[in-house]
Amino acid sequence: MFVRNRRLRVRLREKGGKAQAMTCHHSLEYLTVCLEQTSIMEDGKGPLFRTIGCGTAPLTCTPLGECRPH
Repeated sequence: MFVRNRRLRVRLREKGGKAQAMTCHHSLEYLTVCLEQTSIMEDGKGPLFRTIGCGTAPLTCTPLGECRPH
């Protein structure tokens, strides 16, 4: 996530590796608060949607889409 021209934007990577910068709606400001509280903002190259560790452990660095059933 980054700010350009006073608008919050999210950088997304598509299937072929192509990068897109999408503008967020102004009501999504809560997303910034969530990212700061979960320390995802500190990991600038990590995934936005992550798996949860066992029990009450914090979020992992594994992208949510890569979860494999046991």
